Amino acid sequence: MLRLAAPIPVAGEVGIQIASRSRVGSFSPDFRREFLPENVMQTMTSRTDQRDARDRRAEKRPFGGSRFTQRMDSVSTAHKVLIVIGLIALISLGDIATGLEFPFLVFYFVPIAFAGRYLGAVAGNWTAVGCVIFWTFAEFHTGITHPVWTTVLWNLSTTIVSFLLVSAGAARVRRDVDYFRQLAHHDSLTGLLNSRGFRERAEIEIERCRRLEKPLTVACLDLDNFKQVNDTHGHAAGDEMLRTIGQAIEAITRRTELAARIGGDEFAMLFPEMDEDGAQVVAERFRAAIMSVSDASHAGVTPSIGIAVFHNIPAGGLDVMVRMADAAMYEAKQSGKNAIRARVAHPEHETLAAFAEV
Repeated sequence: MLRLAAPIPVAGEVGIQIASRSRVGSFSPDFRREFLPENVMQTMTSRTDQRDARDRRAEKRPFGGSRFTQRMDSVSTAHKVLIVIGLIALISLGDIATGLEFPFLVFYFVPIAFAGRYLGAVAGNWTAVGCVIFWTFAEFHTGITHPVWTTVLWNLSTTIVSFLLVSAGAARVRRDVDYFRQLAHHDSLTGLLNSRGFRERAEIEIERCRRLEKPLTVACLDLDNFKQVNDTHGHAAGDEMLRTIGQAIEAITRRTELAARIGGDEFAMLFPEMDEDGAQVVAERFRAAIMSVSDASHAGVTPSIGIAVFHNIPAGGLDVMVRMADAAMYEAKQSGKNAIRARVAHPEHETLAAFAEV
């Protein structure tokens, strides 16, 4: 049954304004301060702050499982192999030391699952073979004997099958995690990083440049006249244009650089250890690549690019850097589009403090 909230006792123009609003959150700040009670204002502000903080935590939270999983993903392959060997040796020694009283078969699943999950299916299968060898040695060392060889073969075959099944399951988990991580971090249309993937990778580069005291450049790119492509040729043509431009951007993006689609026709790039001179050259490279795509399709789409160069990482981090690059991009649009505008920021610069307060 539909339940209606009790009407708010208001009168005159205020009542008309409230009745015309579908959501309290759509009130302008001036309207809230002038007409809403103090306790309502405090509640709205508190809920908005909590929602914004929750959204920021969700954006910054790395994808891929627990902290242990994230830590293992960052460990080198050689160290993972050493971990697998150590686990097998430790379990085998425990199996021999405890004798017949404590079956240790299930503990061999641990190194097999670890190898399959973090090293792949081939490594998991070889680990399973190694565990079978060590388990068989431990069985005979503890004095277990079987009256007929058929029993030995049966036990050995069932153990091999169970170990290989564990390896296959762990390898499948690895493939699924990699697949969903790809979906979580990349834009499905262009193949570039999405906002979440860009933030995670950018935070790593920002921290590295801060530690090494190196400059860093952030660029924002917006496609001019792109709406006309959708209006004239349809959204399918617009998607194809975005896909082609994304491929062009990816083709000229170096391994040390980041490129992402962060909105409908908006892109962001990050260039570690690059000052204003190098940033101008790189931005022109991106502009020329997009113009070649546009000229080939006769779409009339041009790029407006804003660059923000930081010789010192600001306290606000990536958010401040993107805001400053975005402001430079709007300057490029206002100057006639198909242009590049750059800003150089320093910690003592007053405009940088203004962007941090936005």
